[in-house]
Amino acid sequence: MSGKFIVIEGIDGSGKSIQARFLLNRFKKEKCKVKFIKFPQYEKNYWGGIVAKYLRGEFGKIISGDACLPSMFYALDRWESAGKISRWLKNGYTIVCDRYADSNKIHQLAKIKKKKEKIFMEHWLDLLEYDILKIPRPDTVVYLDMPVKFAFKFSGGRNRKYIGRKKDIHEADIKHLRNARKVGLDLCKRYEHFLKINSVENSKLLTPEEIHKKIWSFLKI
Repeated sequence: MSGKFIVIEGIDGSGKSIQARFLLNRFKKEKCKVKFIKFPQYEKNYWGGIVAKYLRGEFGKIISGDACLPSMFYALDRWESAGKISRWLKNGYTIVCDRYADSNKIHQLAKIKKKKEKIFMEHWLDLLEYDILKIPRPDTVVYLDMPVKFAFKFSGGRNRKYIGRKKDIHEADIKHLRNARKVGLDLCKRYEHFLKINSVENSKLLTPEEIHKKIWSFLKI
């Protein structure tokens, strides 16, 4: 029996890594066969290293403002790990993944203003990742929705080894985060396998434990 592939998504600073770890530990507690993976694989994959250079701003403003070329860096990083993910699923493991292909949509579509160009880019990304590179498709995408005023405060809370400072080029751009959140919410409306989890209720930020409880109530396998 094949395993389930669960991805945690959200804008930078939304608490993806925390919730991925909470979920991993919960599956272990429930005695489930579970594996964990996080993207980008900055130090393990060749293309993950290229992503790190991009996020440090080493390729300049021309590439950082483009959507197509950076998205290929991220996609090829996932492609390098696709075989491992497929084997895990075939062997019946549930996979908890901290960021995956939809991060490409969230961040790269945020750079595009015209609706027609956004639609084209979204289709192009699906073609690239799932049809050409043939990476495994997730069963469920848990989207952590956090208002930008909170996420911007939390993003880059510690020094990032892959960039040598606290914030990468996306995290440091609050306008980009606002646009990325709009894209993420739009994906939640249009895709049935997206599970939107609100991190704020009645203007109050929920604790990581409260957010995990909401996620688990939907995900019990």
